[in-house]
Amino acid sequence: MPRREMHLCPVCGRKHIKDHMTLHHLLPALGHIEKSEPTIYICETCHQVIHYCHTNEQLRFYFNTLELILRSKKIQSMLQLYKYKSDNCVFRIKRLKDLKKRSA
Repeated sequence: MPRREMHLCPVCGRKHIKDHMTLHHLLPALGHIEKSEPTIYICETCHQVIHYCHTNEQLRFYFNTLELILRSKKIQSMLQLYKYKSDNCVFRIKRLKDLKKRSA
C-alpha cells in the first residue's frame, strides 16, 4: 500500500492526508469569485469551523488573513473543543455543534 502524503493544516497544526484538505478563500464570495483572490489549504474540519463561526461577510472584511483567522475567539473556542475531543479524527460540523452544547 503506497504511503499517503501528509499535509499540515496551518489552523489546527495537525497532519492530514491530502484528501482531508480543502481550499479556503480568504475573501469569500459575496457575489462572484475573482480568480486572483488569495486562498489557503486547510483541513476540512477547520474549514467547517471557520464558516460555522463567521459569515462570509465577516470573513471577507474582518478575518481575511490566516493571522486574523487565528485571532478569532469564536474559532479558537471551537478548535479547542476539536483538539481536546479528537484523536486525529475529522469531525463534521454537526458533531462540533454537539460538542459545543455539551461544553456550555
